[in-house]
Amino acid sequence: MFRIARRRPRPRAVTVPLLSAALATTVLAGCGSGTGDGGSTITMWTYPVIFDEAKNKAYWDGLVKEFEKKHTGTKVKVETYPWANRDTALATAIGAGKGPDVVYLIPDQLPKYERSIVPADQYMPARAKADYTKFALDSVTVDSKVLGTPVLTSANPLICDKRVFKAIGESEYPTTWDELAGLAPKLKKKGYYATSYSGDTQQTLNMTFYPLLWQAGGDVFSEDGKNVTFNDAAGVKALTYLKKL
Repeated sequence: MFRIARRRPRPRAVTVPLLSAALATTVLAGCGSGTGDGGSTITMWTYPVIFDEAKNKAYWDGLVKEFEKKHTGTKVKVETYPWANRDTALATAIGAGKGPDVVYLIPDQLPKYERSIVPADQYMPARAKADYTKFALDSVTVDSKVLGTPVLTSANPLICDKRVFKAIGESEYPTTWDELAGLAPKLKKKGYYATSYSGDTQQTLNMTFYPLLWQAGGDVFSEDGKNVTFNDAAGVKALTYLKKL
């Protein structure tokens, strides 16, 4: 029996400085590519976190304006790329020595790019680290190094609609997977879904399958990060339950 109330919050994304062949010196020196006028330009790759294109642009423009005001002589160029094939595009750019100075990643991607990342430890004084919760820093730490600075985190609480439960004659809310599954026939009979699950390929697994995996007592990788474990007994139980839904 697995409780559905258990949730493990995790950062959904981080920004990390990337080190590629063409950027090694400038990144390690703490600046981007030269502009020719004594200043520097930092290029950041991001993705449509805000699906409304105009709002997404306005958000980043505001951050860039504030940053450039505080750091005179430094220009920031934010480039937004599609989610589709993002790993292929990023890996290709890094391999060609044309990668960005900073990139928006999710924690799952950090081990893959570890060799190309300048650890954020180099840019984060103790007071900056103190602003983050422990789980946020743990999620972006690989081999005892903080690789990125968390910029976005999410919590996925389960919410029950009192009106729906009243309609099916129930006053007790489910606290386990089995209890939720047991209510499904009643809910379906009245025209309701027991729960929802996004199958959108643009959605991160942190928001879909992983919460079920964690609830079942599993994890994506082993504690030492050397092996995948999502296909162990806990992973099978989580996926089996998902198929039943």
